[in-house]
Amino acid sequence: MLEICLDNKHLLTSDPLKKIVDQIQMLLFTKPGDVLGEPEFGVDLHSYLFELQFSAADMRKYILYQINKYIPYSTKHNIDVQVRLFSEDLENVAFVDIIINNIPIMGIHVK
Repeated sequence: MLEICLDNKHLLTSDPLKKIVDQIQMLLFTKPGDVLGEPEFGVDLHSYLFELQFSAADMRKYILYQINKYIPYSTKHNIDVQVRLFSEDLENVAFVDIIINNIPIMGIHVK
């Protein structure tokens, strides 16, 4: 059984939160249009880095919209997203943190 440990808090694969985390990961890295019958499903974090006019607030808002729309069980938990944007060596970099029930669950570095 896979177990994720964060600051002495354990998240087991059988835990419903682990299923939400898996669904969020899929949502974040899927390109809109890749899922048959759901043309809006997906965030595609990489594409955000190449857009000229977007902000961390826009990205956060869109991620939360996608989570609320496509992960129905997520409404039973307090889910938040923190986005930080930087320019690093002439390229844009994003750090996306997913927080569930006030526990940082997943951090993603996109460049």
